[in-house]
Amino acid sequence: MEARGAGLKVDQIMSKKVVSISADDTLDVVREIMELAHVRHLPVVRRGALVGVVSQRDLLSASLSTVMGLPAEEQIRFLKGVKIAEVMSAPPLSISGEQTVQQAARLMAEHKIGCLPVVDGTTLVGIVTETDVLGFFARPKDERQVGQSLYRCASHARGGRPLPLGFQGRGSGIGPGDLNEAQPL
Repeated sequence: MEARGAGLKVDQIMSKKVVSISADDTLDVVREIMELAHVRHLPVVRRGALVGVVSQRDLLSASLSTVMGLPAEEQIRFLKGVKIAEVMSAPPLSISGEQTVQQAARLMAEHKIGCLPVVDGTTLVGIVTETDVLGFFARPKDERQVGQSLYRCASHARGGRPLPLGFQGRGSGIGPGDLNEAQPL
């Protein structure tokens, strides 16, 4: 019997529209982006290559350790002075879009992390979060089966190569309700 997520690839549930930041940006930029985009993890890039990840937890840790009890103006001034490279997790754990959802779940659980940047070589192509993985496993089994069956059929039809489907909004896998929203990449 096949384990859940054993056949479905990460690139089928990952978010392809990723907000990333430069290692030279400062903590105030991270805070603003996280608040505006409603994200908890930002991949960090340098000259197009993934070099780290900064999380809401990293931001909170750096902020609390230094600005506890300071007035708002001084907190902002402090955040503007701290480069992302000083607080990011590096080197980052990452995953290929060709690896399975089960492998992604195992990596995140083993390392107690909330996201995995998805890379092609060193180039950032997406991000898969614990919310994406949990959403996949929380779906009713018949919806997961539809996604896996469609993926296998599309892959077989293309000589084993995956069918590049993009979805509006966050990548949540392929389910019966998603098929009408499929857009070519």
